[in-house]
Amino acid sequence: MKIALSFLCLLFILSCSENKTPDKTAENTTEPAPAATAEPQSLPPLAYSALYSNWEIGKRDNMNTVLSLYKAWDEASVDNIKNLFADSVILDLPGGKRVTSSRDNITDVLVKYRSAYKTTANQVISIYPLLNKETNDEWVAVLLYNKWTYKDNVRDSSLYQDLWKLQNGKIYYMLSLEQTPSRTNTKRLEKLSKDIK
Repeated sequence: MKIALSFLCLLFILSCSENKTPDKTAENTTEPAPAATAEPQSLPPLAYSALYSNWEIGKRDNMNTVLSLYKAWDEASVDNIKNLFADSVILDLPGGKRVTSSRDNITDVLVKYRSAYKTTANQVISIYPLLNKETNDEWVAVLLYNKWTYKDNVRDSSLYQDLWKLQNGKIYYMLSLEQTPSRTNTKRLEKLSKDIK
């Protein structure tokens, strides 16, 4: 009995040893396990229906296209940005105002709008490019705090959520939503805009 127990202990010690050499014959005869095929993960159903719900991060270049427009607006150089737009452009602005234009005329429209302001400053809080996988539409979503001074030196500011739709890197649609922040939120936005610089 002692011999059998000693033999079992020896087998246990040998099986736990880190320096154990692999059995070459077993290696040659075992077939490799088949590669696991990645099954597409099905997304859980939404709790409430949505028209567009299948999104992924889009092209970074689209962000730069939109940012170039904000920069040109702040620098009052919108007459030089015709190449950012598609052949036709629709801008849905706050207050229910819609601007429809061709690429050739969009800069004239923007110059007219920009001429009402002495200065503008767009502080981009958040920007990200999106691709809708259901429709293959490219979007850029921007949250920004805009401050401006009119020609008569009256100042104002507002918070905007701008949604830009692009095709082949060119802007052809924009929806802009505006919110006038409370005094408390204005202070927070002012602090945030200083942190961005």
